[in-house]
Amino acid sequence: MGMQEKFSIRRPRSFDEHYSKLSGAQISTIYALTQMGYALYFVRMVSQVLPYAVLKYDQAIVGVDHQGNVDFAPKLELRD
Repeated sequence: MGMQEKFSIRRPRSFDEHYSKLSGAQISTIYALTQMGYALYFVRMVSQVLPYAVLKYDQAIVGVDHQGNVDFAPKLELRD
């Protein structure tokens, strides 16, 4: 018997699904960033309760932690 591998296919999440995970501080910061042309790219859960939002503008990415602090040079590896 061979080993059976399980693969899960992730579907893209909607804006509302990402938005529902954000803190109030993140929402305020993200709103300001969207006024500068950034768009919410995804939200990564650092833990069960700490969302980390990633926004993108052309090739530039920024991260916003759960307190609304912006990192203009986040150390992230993005998948294509």
